[in-house]
Amino acid sequence: MAALHEARVVITGAAGFVGAHLVDAFAREGATVLGLVRRQTDRWRLPEVASAEIATCDLGDERDTSETLARLRPDIVVHAAIERPPKGDGWHDHYARKNAALACNVVSAAHRARASRVVWLTTQYEYPACASPAAEDDTRPPDTFYGAVKHASTLVARQWASDVGLAMTCLRIFSVY
Repeated sequence: MAALHEARVVITGAAGFVGAHLVDAFAREGATVLGLVRRQTDRWRLPEVASAEIATCDLGDERDTSETLARLRPDIVVHAAIERPPKGDGWHDHYARKNAALACNVVSAAHRARASRVVWLTTQYEYPACASPAAEDDTRPPDTFYGAVKHASTLVARQWASDVGLAMTCLRIFSVY
């Protein structure tokens, strides 16, 4: 794709299953790939891509996210990171707060860094379970807490991007594995 040639693409969650594949795919298209991972992340999935720079960033930390994206100067931010629900009591509160922070921090930092677009990857669980194929304009709410949190994060990110004039594309991924 000519549009990606020499574009600076930041991929959050770069060491995850989807993120690692995106690092490789964007690099093959000629983009300058800048992967973001957590400090404690095992990077075994990341391909040996000479053009990929991997940086650490705590997306839950507003200052760290903002400073990192300002330094990397992305044209495009692909948000593939996820805050996984912790096990045990109290996970609902933790999971909801962490994902809300990720949504706010990524969109705000992308805007301040003057990125031209955010690609927001999310999940099929934003749709309720149904017997027929889901439609993009389905207005029924998610039927799981996980889906509700992901949907709320997408809504916040999409509205924030709209309010500040940042182009955003949301992709709900089905059955990745």
